[in-house]
Amino acid sequence: MFSPARPPHRKVFYAVLLSLGLLWAGHSSYFLCPTPAPASGEERDELGRPTFAEVREHERSLPQHKSAVGAVRYLHLPDEAWGGGLNNVFQAVLINTHLAYLMHRGYVFKDYVAHSHPPFPDALSSGTRDPLRIPMNAITSGPTGSGSLGTGTNEAVTPRAISQDRWDEVCPASKVVVVELDATNAELNITGDTGGLAKMERWAAKSRDMEAPCVKITGGEPFDWMIIASTKILELWPSYGSSPTLKEFAWSALVTRALSRNFSLLSSVSNRPALLSPFLPRISSSWTGFGNPPDYLDVLEGKTRSEAAYEHCWPTAEAIVRRALAVRADSASGKDFGSQRLTAVYIATNGEPEWIAVLVALFKRNGWDRVSTSLDMELAPEEYAVSQVVDMSVMVAAESFIGVGFSSLTSNVVQLRLAAGRHPGTTRFW
Repeated sequence: MFSPARPPHRKVFYAVLLSLGLLWAGHSSYFLCPTPAPASGEERDELGRPTFAEVREHERSLPQHKSAVGAVRYLHLPDEAWGGGLNNVFQAVLINTHLAYLMHRGYVFKDYVAHSHPPFPDALSSGTRDPLRIPMNAITSGPTGSGSLGTGTNEAVTPRAISQDRWDEVCPASKVVVVELDATNAELNITGDTGGLAKMERWAAKSRDMEAPCVKITGGEPFDWMIIASTKILELWPSYGSSPTLKEFAWSALVTRALSRNFSLLSSVSNRPALLSPFLPRISSSWTGFGNPPDYLDVLEGKTRSEAAYEHCWPTAEAIVRRALAVRADSASGKDFGSQRLTAVYIATNGEPEWIAVLVALFKRNGWDRVSTSLDMELAPEEYAVSQVVDMSVMVAAESFIGVGFSSLTSNVVQLRLAAGRHPGTTRFW
């Protein structure tokens, strides 16, 4: 098992209770990649980090990267979510894929550059940082990573996504129209009070009507983190939630391989196990993105969101297990959706092993058939680099999930669960 040193003093975890039958089959196979994963690469760079050689070769070999496929109409956002953590970037690229789709343009994807919370040491001998670059197809092979937009999309009108390298080839400066963010917002009468849906529609219409084959937005992005983290983003759900971006979403072959090899961690001695996922980052913030819907907020009467968030950020092990037991009992009743028999728990964590051991023991003493954690995961170096994504894929497939509303990871899990057809009642909040 590959396991580099973990950052100290961080107790961020998720617990997931999973139905094995629904993890691998059902609504949309919960976005597992339909193609076989490549063999794990052993190539490393000078810092001992994976180079993702096979994944990069896969991206280079995509049909739209070899010859003209469909229309040459693309949207490039060079300033997209720069410097953000993986889950903040993931939020942005999904929304921007949808924006490009509404513009009848292919999205231009880039490597994720791990400036924030790098999974491996990234300091060169000179003392300068060399952030790890993770190709998009190590994370997702859906529309954001150049996958199919579905049978309902005419790719002669709306092409598949391409890499930035391919953009540089098919979109020389002579073909690129640069659209400056602030000037265009002013032109479209977009202010800080403009709703999310109106903003999306105005930007989409502007670019859709442009004849230029290649559009580059500079000076920022229409949907920055302040918009994505606000309730304005919820206005997009009727369109976004049914769009190819989410309906055709697929995890990468790399993530699928990691899930397959570690499948036994998610199993149970019972015939039909199920997985619950609480997420507890030790921070305080406001609710964010798709963690905002009032249907999903378990905030007690008389409490403010800030008060509820603080209490939910720092629960004891006993409080965590009590909440899991309450969700298990409620899920078994079947009063709001089909009855669930939650029997197995998976805890995704980068917390201290000693603290996790106490929590695991407490879960076991309270009648859970199987309790596993991300510390038990057997991950190759490439898979470890995207271990957050591996954990996220388990949470999306889980029969029940407990999230934290101010977490960008929770927001991502919520939207993918809903798009996969999970009943809203199976997503809970602290």
